Amino acid sequence: MSTVNHCFYAISYTWKKSRSYLLLTLLIQVIVGFMPLASVWIIQTLINEIILFMTSSGDIQKVLWLFGLQMVIVILGYGLQFILQLSQQKATNLIGLHLKGELLQKAIRLPFITFEHPSFYNESQRVMNSHQHVLSMVRSIFTIVSALITVVSLLIYMIGIHWGLAVILFVFTLPVLGIELFFGGARYQLNRMLTANDRREMYVSDLVAQRDSLKEIRLYGIGNYLLQKWKGHYVKSADEKYKLLKRQVRWEMAGGLLMTFAYVCCGLFIVFLIFQKKLAAGTFVAVLQAVQNIQSGFQDLTREFSSLYETSLYVDEMRAFQKREEEIHDQTEGAASLRRIEHIQSITLENLSFTYPNMKTPAIEHIYFHINKGERIALVGDNGSGKTTLIKCLTGLYDPDQPNMQKVNGKSISTINKRTYHARMAVLFQDFMKYEFTVKENIGFGRIDDIDEDERMILAARQAGIEKRINQMEETYDAQLGRFFEEGHELSGGQWQKLAMARTFFRESDFIILDEPTSALDPMSEISLIRKLFDQTQDQGVLFITHRMGAARLADRIIVMKDGAFVEEGSHDELMALRGEYKRLYEAQSQLFQQKEMV
Repeated sequence: MSTVNHCFYAISYTWKKSRSYLLLTLLIQVIVGFMPLASVWIIQTLINEIILFMTSSGDIQKVLWLFGLQMVIVILGYGLQFILQLSQQKATNLIGLHLKGELLQKAIRLPFITFEHPSFYNESQRVMNSHQHVLSMVRSIFTIVSALITVVSLLIYMIGIHWGLAVILFVFTLPVLGIELFFGGARYQLNRMLTANDRREMYVSDLVAQRDSLKEIRLYGIGNYLLQKWKGHYVKSADEKYKLLKRQVRWEMAGGLLMTFAYVCCGLFIVFLIFQKKLAAGTFVAVLQAVQNIQSGFQDLTREFSSLYETSLYVDEMRAFQKREEEIHDQTEGAASLRRIEHIQSITLENLSFTYPNMKTPAIEHIYFHINKGERIALVGDNGSGKTTLIKCLTGLYDPDQPNMQKVNGKSISTINKRTYHARMAVLFQDFMKYEFTVKENIGFGRIDDIDEDERMILAARQAGIEKRINQMEETYDAQLGRFFEEGHELSGGQWQKLAMARTFFRESDFIILDEPTSALDPMSEISLIRKLFDQTQDQGVLFITHRMGAARLADRIIVMKDGAFVEEGSHDELMALRGEYKRLYEAQSQLFQQKEMV
């Protein structure tokens, strides 16, 4: 899209969200644009009147009146800038609230697979602060309007004195605009190139500064290594920016020399006209001031045109982000044609395969699977066998390589409203979230619409085995968790995991999917929790990933994954009789436990 197109977008968006700011800013900038012409005219008239007064033919009252008018213009300029500053800040807050909210909402609605692209994070980092660029573009447009009014009005004034003055200014000032536009584009391209490097620099600096990572950094003694790594990224970014700045300064110095030469030429030309008796002394001073104001106006124009071009590149990327394809939700046009489901009775996978972006081989393939409501299935296998990827496909976070590979209640998932599908499913991932909010929010996020149902929340905490720890805190369910904020209570890894399990129970879903739900618990606590889970979810389907064979034995059916495929399936006894992958895993773990007992 062109810069002009983005300018119209910025103006129209601001008009919708803050019409008063737009009108007030336009009025102020128009007044500010004409003020230099008024000042030049007053200076010219004032000096001429002073000269007349010194020759005994002037009027002192007119001199004082003109001087007072000049002071009024100066004070008015300060007042208008003050009002404009307040108005801009208010508009910044309002536009930021709406536009950044829209961008964050967009991110929430993007297909989950989008976040598997590393390039997306570079784009996202640039886009998330684009609300500043939209308002910056509006400010640039109005500054250009004001500067154009100043330059054009003063040029007309100078042409009235002699057309040669306008020619001199135009010839020497035009190259400066080209310089600013060139380096505006160069700055954007540099920032785009450095985004990935800056993300790495930010990541390393966060590692060194955050509590969770700092404990391992201290114990392993890798602090200096990480500091050197951070330094490398920081220096690379700083050096590239310095190189561009050095080039820019050289060209801007050349532009400054051209502007100075134009000023000298205009001054000499005015002196020549005075010697020719064509101008009065007051006009000489006024013209020099007009030249300075025109040059300042041209500098504003070149700077703002450059800024406008540079900003439009960011806005272009933001608008492309806004047009990214979303998952179908209730507000999209395709939502009406999708089937809403009240309950999940069964989930089926038929020859399912899934391939990650930029990968040639599937992460999982040839998956045939069926689970009914009320069944308990355990999924086991070595790390990297594809278990978590399968979970993300089952939950609808990832779309399979081909449509109709996944069915819910016998219907293709592509025909089902995913929001209603997700509403009947509870998922606990291995990397579950530790929300550093209150206990109530941590559990209530399982079903946010029911967060004020205290009895259900207490029951969910009791089922997960975290109720005792909650009651030990003075604020109980209103207690702040974590160390990121003041007065926060820290939990152990197992307690955080139980809290996440309580969130799962609070959801009251048809199916529960658990990815290593008890990895932070000891084996006895794990088996106790799994048994309690099965007892309390008789009418719900349960699929859980585990590396502990003792917990897997509690399931109705065990599925073994290896290299992205199902290799074995059955009960514990059936799988042991096969003498295959499951028996290898089970015996390896049994030997490990026996060795621990001997120790």
